[in-house]
Amino acid sequence: MRILFLFLLLLTASPFKAAIGANRLLEAKCIATIQAAELDSLRKSRHIPHRLAPVQFAVSVYDVLYTTAWSDGSPVVASGFVLVPVDAKGGMPLLSYNHGTRLQKAREWSIAGEEVICAYYASDGYIVAIPDYVGLRRGERSHLYHHSATEALATVDLLRATRELLSQEHKTWNGQLFLTGYSQGGHAALATHKYIEERLKGEFTVTASAPMSGAYDLAGVQGRVLNAQYAQPGYLPYLVYTYQAVYHLLPDSADYFQAPYDTLLPRLYSGRYSFRDINPMLPNVPAEMLKPGLLKAFAEDPNHPLRMVMIENSLVDWAPVAPVLLCYCKSDEQVNYENSLVAYDKMKALGSEMVEKRMAGRKFNHGPCSIFTSIYARMWFDSFRQGSTTGKKGPAWNRFLVQLSKLVIPKK
Repeated sequence: MRILFLFLLLLTASPFKAAIGANRLLEAKCIATIQAAELDSLRKSRHIPHRLAPVQFAVSVYDVLYTTAWSDGSPVVASGFVLVPVDAKGGMPLLSYNHGTRLQKAREWSIAGEEVICAYYASDGYIVAIPDYVGLRRGERSHLYHHSATEALATVDLLRATRELLSQEHKTWNGQLFLTGYSQGGHAALATHKYIEERLKGEFTVTASAPMSGAYDLAGVQGRVLNAQYAQPGYLPYLVYTYQAVYHLLPDSADYFQAPYDTLLPRLYSGRYSFRDINPMLPNVPAEMLKPGLLKAFAEDPNHPLRMVMIENSLVDWAPVAPVLLCYCKSDEQVNYENSLVAYDKMKALGSEMVEKRMAGRKFNHGPCSIFTSIYARMWFDSFRQGSTTGKKGPAWNRFLVQLSKLVIPKK
């Protein structure tokens, strides 16, 4: 009966019914202008060849508030950043970048981490939209971690808000749409691609997507970490709290966890703490936080409600139409690279002709992997800007420079 309830809930959830053309933009403030010289200086300080991070334009950074929907379809305010090349002429491609897992709600704009990747895209003529999903930064309510529906809708609604912003600023989008993101962002980017192709024909057309190191097979490959030594045990409660909030699988979220975690965890997941704060307080084997009875039922029942919602939020059982490049590293200790292989194999088996995979490195863990997956994604996207319809690996000299860079970047 519970499985039937979940199925009906998934069918009737309404956040996917937003009207085409509906206004989304609530507020857009230009909070910074990144000069081209600043980006070029940063590139040189990090010994990045100009060919791999070309700098052409200054970049305006807009802090945006917009409307999207909670998992039950009720409206919520979300936030994001939009980066616009200052002096670019004519139509520009639009790129959505989904960031990796963040636990702390507060965040300020800075040229650091994934924002650096986005700034270089924008400086080379891409308009870049960076959603905070639901519940992060200035957004209302709490974040729904690895919930495919709200990840996708928050991303799409920021794209809608970005169209409004571009109209206000007299900037032109050329119609090309690229989707990418790393870690949770890889999952969100692929969820967005799926959502657009299945539900938004006529409004958006994906030119290409390049999800990077995402947990696409949540109930399969990624689920293996439950009973293994894992460097990020804090991900499990984050996932459980999300699925309890959305699907109400048990009477209370405390019913999942044994003492002392049933009372400790709610204080830790308040939006004030980071994983650096939380992980040392948790067992290295995530399953040790769960009640033994629940863990046993989950292991023995292939139709366990928690397993079913993990399957629902996995992204491997569909056939993309637009080109997809699945990027990964073989030594990723946080997101097993087999997530990408399973997605690739299943998409191919379902008839997709436009899916490719790219191993960015054999020895890189999750941190440095983000550098090289981003470079490969960027070269692939650039080939579409230059006229390719299926995607190319990039100029041979650029790929040679990437291989040289791998010799000096730490593996961990």
